[in-house]
Amino acid sequence: MLYWKKGNESLKTDEHISLSQFFIEEFSASSGLALYSSTGWYNRLFINFILRRHIFFFLLQSYFPAMLMVMLSWVSFWIDRRAVPARVSLGITTVLTMSTIITGVSASMPQVSYIKAVDVYLWISFLFVFLSVIEYAAVNYLTTVEERKQLKRRGKVKEQGIIS
Repeated sequence: MLYWKKGNESLKTDEHISLSQFFIEEFSASSGLALYSSTGWYNRLFINFILRRHIFFFLLQSYFPAMLMVMLSWVSFWIDRRAVPARVSLGITTVLTMSTIITGVSASMPQVSYIKAVDVYLWISFLFVFLSVIEYAAVNYLTTVEERKQLKRRGKVKEQGIIS
């Protein structure tokens, strides 16, 4: 028979123990039986931990960088539409950085079958960054179309001026 000799008093920890992502709120000891289908019943000792996540860790590692990337992608709205290298490099850099942030956060989180709030936040942030790149593509296309129309008008005006 396995049992905790002094119950919860059997577990003694250093008061200054810490984890990088969690606070240890409380813990308790228990025991019970476990059934293994091939070999039968066995005694088990349990320790139940109640953890609270350090919110500052996630703000610093995922939310804050994603917010900065979205704001950085908005800088392209103030860059002249004819400055193609500046706008394209800014757009590609922010998209790739958001991809890296999403990959890093996914790798550091446990694999679960449902969508987490941080996933929703990061994918919406990625959407904003990607849409800023699409905005530039649309502006570039519409500017090209408008310039062609103006060239055609100028050509017609010149032709009418030569004929009369």
